[in-house]
Amino acid sequence: MPSPVVAAWGDRVPTRQTQRELKEEILYETAARCFNKNGYHGTSLTDLANELGIKKTSIYNYVADKRELLYGIHVRSLEAARAAKDEAATEKTGLAKIRKMVFNYVSEITHSPTITFILLEDGALAPEQADEVLAGRTALDHELRIWVAEGIKDKSIVPCDPKMVSLLITGGLAWVSKWYNPGGEWSGEQLAESMSIYFARMLSTSFVDQLPAPRPAMAR
Repeated sequence: MPSPVVAAWGDRVPTRQTQRELKEEILYETAARCFNKNGYHGTSLTDLANELGIKKTSIYNYVADKRELLYGIHVRSLEAARAAKDEAATEKTGLAKIRKMVFNYVSEITHSPTITFILLEDGALAPEQADEVLAGRTALDHELRIWVAEGIKDKSIVPCDPKMVSLLITGGLAWVSKWYNPGGEWSGEQLAESMSIYFARMLSTSFVDQLPAPRPAMAR
């Protein structure tokens, strides 16, 4: 039986598996940031290794190649988008569903360094991987269109083109990862609330809430 000192040490020092998971998460976070900034083709494994302060060969302990990193980021991001949609689906009106989904998704992408929207560059993913990602995005787009149509029917949304509205919303959400600064004027919560209100104001048949105030100047 281990002594109390050894037991305490073991309880407080991360296991090898935990350390591996932490390192893998940092790798994906770094890849997401670099892919967003420089593009997939503009980022090499050497670039990632330099960012992490490790040897390039060390990366192969976690992924087979750069493509696997990109695919993993897409999968995580799609899962987050589906979760945001599924929670919003319980709202009563089409407008409420859209507003909740926007809030949920923006909250996620402003708090997670990995969950993001990366443009699909030609040849970046294997054909089957690209098909999977596109199918996931298409399904989410179609769900938004259905919600807009529901909102028009339940009179929470003004008459409009559901396809165009869906493209406006997804396009707006896609760029958040490009320009949002966690240490800037808005917190993730404020940005999520503001964007959900802006889209609701654009679509609503009635008055929508006031926007939240930005952070105090001293907190920027």
